Amino acid sequence: MRAVDSTATAVGDDGWVEAVIPVEGTEHACGELLRLGGDVEVMAPAELRQAMAATVGVLARAYEDEAPGGGARAARDARHGPGDEGGPGPRPAPPSRSG
Repeated sequence: MRAVDSTATAVGDDGWVEAVIPVEGTEHACGELLRLGGDVEVMAPAELRQAMAATVGVLARAYEDEAPGGGARAARDARHGPGDEGGPGPRPAPPSRSG
């Protein structure tokens, strides 16, 4: 990324750099930056930092439940409300097999 290369400043001896990058919007930037996992920390703007924290919180709650799917559904319901189409909904029953 040219923006990172042109604005990167080392912030310690551990390899971390601080950079200013242009973003299209909070939601888009959040999605793009989440792909970097623990290798990124948003310092500003506050709206993007809060969006990152909220998303990571939802992900953490999804994985707290030991039963697969239970945590993700609970996290989605907490975010959107039960039955909301904010995530995967019920699947149609598979066709029955005879004989």
